[in-house]
Amino acid sequence: KVAQVLNGVNIPNDIEFNPGWFAQVDLKSNNNIVQGFAKKLENNKFSLCPRGAGEDTIRFYESCFFGRIPVIIGYPKIMCEDSLEEIFFYRISPDLSNEEMAKEFKKIYDTPLPDLHNRCKLARKYFEDVVVEYFKDPTLMVLDFLEKADII
Repeated sequence: KVAQVLNGVNIPNDIEFNPGWFAQVDLKSNNNIVQGFAKKLENNKFSLCPRGAGEDTIRFYESCFFGRIPVIIGYPKIMCEDSLEEIFFYRISPDLSNEEMAKEFKKIYDTPLPDLHNRCKLARKYFEDVVVEYFKDPTLMVLDFLEKADII
């Protein structure tokens, strides 16, 4: 649906459908796939982030690592989303009609370049401040979240 909408409003895109999940096998045997994916992220300001197999979207975090603006399709959970000072990503409902979705993509596409550069920087900062910190001590981060949510 997203590819159809983007092509219908003539927004340049580089959508490629991946027929499988390659992280389940030896990355060296799929090096061209991994390098191709990284190159696509490097060559684009935006990254489409559909929900994955669970309640999150790994594409979101990959996009942030590369300093790219995630465009989330749907409502997956984003780590620490409720405590972000500035929203750097876009979220589009998959339930929108094609026309409504086209309008949302057009708004994103028409965002001034300085704003996009800022969002790219914020995405990378999010990765460093939230994702990297989480992996330093996941338990501490969960306890901090529970305390702030007044659960403990």
